[in-house]
Amino acid sequence: MTSHLSIEPVLQTADNMYACQPGEHTGWSIILHEADGTDNACGVVNPDRDVDVRLRELYDAHPGIMGVQVRWLDDAGAVQRTAVGTPTEVVDELMETVCDETPDDAETTDDHPLEEARTFLDELSRRLEGPAGPGSP
Repeated sequence: MTSHLSIEPVLQTADNMYACQPGEHTGWSIILHEADGTDNACGVVNPDRDVDVRLRELYDAHPGIMGVQVRWLDDAGAVQRTAVGTPTEVVDELMETVCDETPDDAETTDDHPLEEARTFLDELSRRLEGPAGPGSP
C-alpha cells in the first residue's frame, strides 16, 4: 500500500469534531495514511483557508504521497468514499457521483455538496502540475 491523503467534511463544535455530510461541515479533516499503516491527522482546514493550498503543502512535505481519497457520510449515515487516486481521477469519480445525485432539471451541479471537494481537488491538480517546491502557489 502507498501513502495517501484522505479528506472528509467535519462538523466542529466547542467540545468535539464529527464526520458529517458534505454541506453540513465547518471544515475538511485531512489524514495522512502512511504506507506502513500509520495514520497521522494533519489538521482541519477551516473556511478561512484554501484546502488545495494545504494539500499542496502536504504533498511537498511528504513526497511519498501517491494519491488522495474523499470520504463522506451519506443521507443514511453510511461512510462513502472514492477510490484512492490522483486528484484528477478523484475529481472524475466525484463528478459521476454529483451527476448521479443532481436532479435532471437542475441547470448546474453547483449546488451539490460535493462540488466543493471537486473544486479544491481540481485546483490541487493544477497546483501539482505547476512549479514544484515548498511555497509554490
